[in-house]
Amino acid sequence: MNQQFCFVKDQNGGFAKIYFEDILFIKSLGNYLQFVTTKGTFVALGTLAALETELGDLGFFARVHKSYIVNLVRIDHLSSDGILLGGQSLPVGAKYMESIKRDFVFANLLKL
Repeated sequence: MNQQFCFVKDQNGGFAKIYFEDILFIKSLGNYLQFVTTKGTFVALGTLAALETELGDLGFFARVHKSYIVNLVRIDHLSSDGILLGGQSLPVGAKYMESIKRDFVFANLLKL
């Protein structure tokens, strides 16, 4: 993936450009995805599994739960209780915890 943005349908039926760096997290809503960004919330048709494959090349997104992908450089706090980012608390699935700790440290070392 060479581009650093995507377009998603907005609430008015138009399309909004979302820069990946502005994404806080993405939540699965069945066959739809809710993008929570620094600029607002957008909903698009798609699945987390498909998006996870696309975002994997960027190096700063990770699956943390069956329903969530987060932007690792936007995490404010990470603990065994979950993730805090953008003022919201998100769960972390037990099977994701070790890889999230590793990826979180690596992603944040890269931005220094």
